[in-house]
Amino acid sequence: MKKITFRVPASLWASFTVQTQKLFINRGPFLDHMLATELPSVTQDLGSYKMSAKARRYISGLLAHKTPQIVNIEIQDSTAQLLNDIVEKHGLLRDALLCRLIIFLRGSDTLFNYLDMPKNVTKFGGRVESLSTSPMKAIEDIYFDPLFYVRLHLEGEDWKCGIYNCQLSKKLDWSACYLVDEDVPGTKENKLRLKELSDLADDFNRDEIEMFLS
Repeated sequence: MKKITFRVPASLWASFTVQTQKLFINRGPFLDHMLATELPSVTQDLGSYKMSAKARRYISGLLAHKTPQIVNIEIQDSTAQLLNDIVEKHGLLRDALLCRLIIFLRGSDTLFNYLDMPKNVTKFGGRVESLSTSPMKAIEDIYFDPLFYVRLHLEGEDWKCGIYNCQLSKKLDWSACYLVDEDVPGTKENKLRLKELSDLADDFNRDEIEMFLS
């Protein structure tokens, strides 16, 4: 086993703690299991994308303003190695990756409303997975892949993305696994984009005036 440390907003960790305690879930082993389960999806979602150091510093700065709490957990050596490899391959901020995983595991009403996520699995129609009538086996089925329906929804026609590359509210950029430099304030790419948007707005206003005067 290998100990890893990550930052997470104290409020998010507190909410996650309340939920896991109610379900008698040991957070460390659970996150170990979820990382092992989800890391292949991370690299599948991100493909060839690799975030720049500028974007990574920006995300880290945003997280620093969220009153983060330092959390230590132990994970399997093989999971730790895969995590390090994926963080390096895609230029991730490990803190942000863990935060995003926790955000989606919590599945708050605010998040699901933003994603227009059905509140009940019956809304998925024929795509609903069978669930054992045995209580313990049913728990095992859900425990194996608790994000199944979230992933299924995001891969649909409305979003066409994965958990780790979908664009959430800008307020959640501190949990982003990928940001282009155009979205990072202060970069030359961002300044160029803002100028282009400003020019488009000027052109649009000019056209409106000409139409009004013609």
